[in-house]
Amino acid sequence: KTLSEGFNLVKKRPVITIPFLIASAISYFLQVISFNNAGKIDFTIVVLNLLGTVLSIFLYGLAIRVAYAAATRKRISFENASQVTLERLVGLILSGILMGALTVLGFVLLIIPGIFIAIKLAFYEFAIMIDNARIVESLKKSWKVTKNNWWRILGLMLIMGLVTVPLVIFNFAFNVPSSFFTSLMYYLLTALISSWYTASLTLAYLKLRK
Repeated sequence: KTLSEGFNLVKKRPVITIPFLIASAISYFLQVISFNNAGKIDFTIVVLNLLGTVLSIFLYGLAIRVAYAAATRKRISFENASQVTLERLVGLILSGILMGALTVLGFVLLIIPGIFIAIKLAFYEFAIMIDNARIVESLKKSWKVTKNNWWRILGLMLIMGLVTVPLVIFNFAFNVPSSFFTSLMYYLLTALISSWYTASLTLAYLKLRK
């Protein structure tokens, strides 16, 4: 039901795809540079990839904010959403680092604890972008809203993961960076699926936090 509602939300409010279309363009640009400089160690490429990562985090936060406005039938203002996301960007980055460290620790101990922690902390970005939660608070809020819903959230993410499998095969089969047309198709589909995924998780978070 959540996946169906997420799909319909994107269909009704396609503006949700805009941040992911921008992210796809950035990814294509960085992939072409890396492809053309394969085997070389270039400080400029490292810096560009670092900036690309920060921009990706910003755009994902922006997408959540836009999806939230669409889900609650509020007027979508990219100027306002961008300002809010920029104000919370540091929190998104630091929370992501903390979440990643805890997840890695879980995987180091055993694979199952790592998966458990990853699912329990999956909504930290939504807590920041929707409820303006602080760094540690966002992780606590994610942990709280996933209580008694761990298996359903895992199922939701597994289904979305299966949807991306054809994209991975497409990427390897057609060597995406070497062809503009195949790259356009790949990144367009990636943007659409990412929008669906984000809209679905936004709706899930809004339901779970009640």
